[in-house]
Amino acid sequence: MTSLSRHAAGVHTVTSSLASAVNRSGMRVTAYGLSDQYSERDVVSWKEVGICCVPRSGPWQFGFSGELLGCVMAANLDLLHLHGLWEYPSVVALEWSKATGRPHLVSPHGMLQPWALRRSTWKKRVASVLYEDKQLKRAACLHALTEDEARAFRGYGLLNPICVIPNGVHIPSACEIAQASAAHRGHSKERVLVYLGRLHPSKGILQLLDAWRSVASDVKSRWTLKLVGWGTEDFEAVVKRKIAELCIERSVDLAGPHYGPEKSQTLACADGFILPSFSEGLPASVLEAWAYEKPVLMTKECNLNEGIAKGAALELRPEALSIATAIEQFVNMSDSERFAMGVAGRALVVAKYSWPKIAEQFAEVYRWLAHRGDRPECMVEL
Repeated sequence: MTSLSRHAAGVHTVTSSLASAVNRSGMRVTAYGLSDQYSERDVVSWKEVGICCVPRSGPWQFGFSGELLGCVMAANLDLLHLHGLWEYPSVVALEWSKATGRPHLVSPHGMLQPWALRRSTWKKRVASVLYEDKQLKRAACLHALTEDEARAFRGYGLLNPICVIPNGVHIPSACEIAQASAAHRGHSKERVLVYLGRLHPSKGILQLLDAWRSVASDVKSRWTLKLVGWGTEDFEAVVKRKIAELCIERSVDLAGPHYGPEKSQTLACADGFILPSFSEGLPASVLEAWAYEKPVLMTKECNLNEGIAKGAALELRPEALSIATAIEQFVNMSDSERFAMGVAGRALVVAKYSWPKIAEQFAEVYRWLAHRGDRPECMVEL
């Protein structure tokens, strides 16, 4: 992957957790990526696995490093697992596969979804012609987070074998949740609706702000919308300017990024979680919110419709009117109704999304690709 730090946003959280879980299952894992301004402080997230973090050069967005291919080639790997697309690590995966004849697995993390493909179209077309299509077609297996994403692979024209395995999540104990919420708001009656993730247009942030402006004034007097995350300087400036233009500074907290214990405290103290995204693979942030027993508001594009079906979330569309309607419905629910939503969400992630369960599914795929096991049940025919 390009970055081994928080710069990769949710992909960093998922990949570092997956690597540690697979490593604990008995497989030896090494993570390869490029250094950035956060690498030194975030190396702790990879403490259970080997790590090779090399300096980048050239255009930042391409993620080139003259050292990365050499490091991967020298490692005598049985299998390579590529996370993400459109950048130099895809070239490394292609060249490694051609040179060794060994299998590689690709996890696009939603980057082949139609909405994602429509962004930076010409750059992706150039990358497709130069290396990405060759890399994808050569992959021994493609990893989809959902069957919807698997169908997007077929829609892109890929005929490779596909495994469907969701993201996992750390399930905090009741004690961990209590400790994280120890610095709670005290006796304040203020309620907090949290967005946690990358600040990016695809997440519906601007539509969320428009919606927040339109909800009843008494809602904004009792609730705070807390935006937790980071984005590019340009988009953060857009968000700040929009908050000022809508005159909602008093009820919107642009809190910046939270990591580690601070992130846990944010989730533990939240009264609800919202993700009005236009496009997702399978958002770890929603799974984390459910793990902390939080009720969720989200779009169907989050690909977690089972949560809506089980009463753990309210569905909305990524447009201001729909978001505002869902927020009004949510804040007018009783505490017991919101609590029941959170309980349903936690039950769902405990049953299906704990990291040990997810790691075992990946381990089965890895063994199969290395000709050391049978075809896993997670393989799909489309």
